Amino acid sequence: MQDVISRSVLVRCGDRLPAVDSAYLDCVSDTLALLLAERGVADVRTPFAADWRFDLTSGPDGRLGPALPPADQDQLLGRRTGWRPRWQPTTDPGADARAWHARLTAGTPLVVVADAYHLPWLPYHGHQHMEHGFVVEAIDAGHDPMVAVVDPYDNVTQWGAAVPTRTSIALSDLAAALPGGRWGFLEPTDPAADTAQPADLILGNARAIAEAGRDGSYDRFVDQYRALTEADLTHLALQTWLLRRSRGLHRLWLAGLRPGTVAAPAADLLAGVEIAWQRAGESAYVALRRVSRGRAAPPAALDTLRAAADAELAAAAALLETEGEL
Repeated sequence: MQDVISRSVLVRCGDRLPAVDSAYLDCVSDTLALLLAERGVADVRTPFAADWRFDLTSGPDGRLGPALPPADQDQLLGRRTGWRPRWQPTTDPGADARAWHARLTAGTPLVVVADAYHLPWLPYHGHQHMEHGFVVEAIDAGHDPMVAVVDPYDNVTQWGAAVPTRTSIALSDLAAALPGGRWGFLEPTDPAADTAQPADLILGNARAIAEAGRDGSYDRFVDQYRALTEADLTHLALQTWLLRRSRGLHRLWLAGLRPGTVAAPAADLLAGVEIAWQRAGESAYVALRRVSRGRAAPPAALDTLRAAADAELAAAAALLETEGEL
């Protein structure tokens, strides 16, 4: 990597970490929220939090899960904020670093999505292969440049806690994490005029949840886990984790609306939904630990999952009953 970088460059964005809902966003969305904050977007919660949906998608193994984050999140961010992520694949560490340097020189911080197994500041390091996003805010000059990283991620794992972090890593040490990854930056776009009032958004969300109940989405999601195999429970633990964080973020958004903007029960109803998904996740994790040790999965894993689905549908129904009050 001789002469990859000839001079140091810095675009400071780590000071914006407090603006990000790190405890509720996934490990790529939180980096996009950080970049939005750096670009001067005052509200980096609403673009990620205003939707409450249960749209199922099929994964590579055929198992169903809610589309979290939604497949069209990049387009949604463009319409809601005027900034849209532009992605490109990682290729070669030296070439990538030169491209990052050019972006930073232009005053643009960027996101890298790489393999968490090879990222030493994470508890997943050496344990689990998974996509993980982080922000690059600086590159130092030199034969083996140092890359300054800002990672907003906040989560407790079986190997320890991931907390919002600022650190540095040599480009040569980062290289193993890059194959198959991608990197991107925000580019301006024309935001769509959004005249929807919070009450309209809330009712639209409730109608979408109710429709997911009518079309059998919740039943299909729950029923696929009836065998409670180790693979089932591994998948379920991840899906309930995503659902709990998503519902918690939506609750925060509801609670943050101006007093009198929405009917008072809305945030309380979502708090109950969040707790229900948390219980389902905890039950799935306990069942997974038991099955991984050769023991039978407790029936409570399915019971708490069904209870969470029912709580979500009941909350939507309760909001629809208050339609005239919103």
